[in-house]
Amino acid sequence: MLAYAQCMRANGVPDFPDPDANGNIKLTSRKSANGQTSGIDPSSSAFKNAQRTCQAKLPADVKARGAAAEKALQTQLLAYAQCMRANGIPDFPDPEIFPDGRMLMKMPKNVQADSQAFKAAQAACASKLPGKGPGGGGGVGVGG
Repeated sequence: MLAYAQCMRANGVPDFPDPDANGNIKLTSRKSANGQTSGIDPSSSAFKNAQRTCQAKLPADVKARGAAAEKALQTQLLAYAQCMRANGIPDFPDPEIFPDGRMLMKMPKNVQADSQAFKAAQAACASKLPGKGPGGGGGVGVGG
């Protein structure tokens, strides 16, 4: 992980931290009210380019965990979308999955998130979400 951190710094992310004693890397990023990001911005092109360049530096077990976690997340989000449709939100979309592994769930404009129907479907399907739904210690945002 140290080699990965060094590679990230050498390839455009100068503030990328070294791993801690357990080999974990903690990224800090904050968005201010005006939309400016301070710290490390994983959505920046510099970060993404460095990540692609440095991927080979990641230990095999980290790569395997990442791939397995990504597949599990995709499966969970698909199950959530199917559940929402089965519970009265017929236009609820499947998540959009990008080649770089990012996933996005967009709320269709005709779906009212504050409606009783949506809230009921969301309650029925919350167990399908990563972290077991809103407030469950994790999860994925659904926005529009």
